[in-house]
Amino acid sequence: MRKPWLRDAGLFALVIGLGVFLAVEAPRYSALAASLTSNPAPPPIPKEPVTYPEIPVQQPVGAPAMHPTHPGQSPSYTKDELRQYLLNTPGAFGTNKPSAVKITRLDCDTNGGDIGAILGRVNVLPSSMLVCYVEFQGTINYYGLPSQHSPRGTFLTFNTGFRVFDIKTGNLLLAGALDHASGSQ
Repeated sequence: MRKPWLRDAGLFALVIGLGVFLAVEAPRYSALAASLTSNPAPPPIPKEPVTYPEIPVQQPVGAPAMHPTHPGQSPSYTKDELRQYLLNTPGAFGTNKPSAVKITRLDCDTNGGDIGAILGRVNVLPSSMLVCYVEFQGTINYYGLPSQHSPRGTFLTFNTGFRVFDIKTGNLLLAGALDHASGSQ
C-alpha cells in the first residue's frame, strides 16, 4: 500500500526545485535574447571623403596550355612548338580535326593592346602584356550553350577562329571565333 502523502511531498519538492531553477536561469536567458535581438547603433557617417587602399593590378593567368621549353626567355617557346601543340591537341580548333583547318596567322611579336585592336575591343588584355596570337580558318564548329529554345545547345559554325597565349607561361588567355557563318539546332 502506497502512502499518498509521500507522493504529494515528492511532487511538492519537484515543483519547488523547478521554481528555483527557473528563477535563477530565466534572467540569464532573457538578457541573452535581448542582446541578440537589439539593433546596434549604425557606424557614424564620415565627414571626410573615404579612401581605400589601391588594389594591385594583376596579370591575367589563363588556363594551362603550352609548356614553356625555354623558361625565362621571351617567348618561352617557339612558333613551331606552338603550331605542333595546336595540331596535336584535341579541341584546339573546336570540334574539327586539324586537317580541316588552316593556321593563317601565328604572331608572337604582339601585345595585349594589339589583340584589342584585332578583335575590335578595347582593353581586352593589358597593353604591356606580350602574347602569341593564332588565327585559323576553315569550317570551325563549336557547341553553344543550352537555351529555352534549344535545351540541348546550339551547334555554331564559324569561318575564322583565334587563340591567344601568354608568351611567358604558355597559358591560353583567350579563345574564340570571328566571322559567324551559320547556326543550326
